[in-house]
Amino acid sequence: MKVLMLTLLLMAGSFYRAEEPTLSTVRTLLKKAADDKASCKQLISLLQPYTAQNNPLMYGYYGVATMAQAKHAFNPVTKLSHFKKGKGMLNDAIAQDGNNTELRMLRYAAQKQAPSFLNYKEHLREDEAFLTAALPNITDSYLKTEVSGFLQNTKSQ
Repeated sequence: MKVLMLTLLLMAGSFYRAEEPTLSTVRTLLKKAADDKASCKQLISLLQPYTAQNNPLMYGYYGVATMAQAKHAFNPVTKLSHFKKGKGMLNDAIAQDGNNTELRMLRYAAQKQAPSFLNYKEHLREDEAFLTAALPNITDSYLKTEVSGFLQNTKSQ
């Protein structure tokens, strides 16, 4: 009987596979994450299985979502902790895949939007130059629109 139960559990476990989020889902949730705590939590939950090694892009989104968590925390120490953790995650993802335009866009956007007292500006010029050079070669229409719009908005400020 124990052998039968163990066999059934193993078989059930092999059929169960967590559904991987689509990039479109992740992008949509990230846009909501800064203003909606539930979306932020949902995004973090979806991205927990990812590491800089197994999927740098999803891990970069995980890092940005972790930074967005800071907006939903009340305690300043907790806010700073979320921000620093997410910043490290995003930088680890870029260290793994530094030529990924979307990762560089995520970091550029995070640096432009981070409050100045956090001193998160060290890669700003480098990322802006990278994105400007990469823009003509971007084939993903969503990403091209986002990068183009963000570069135009930040240059006019």
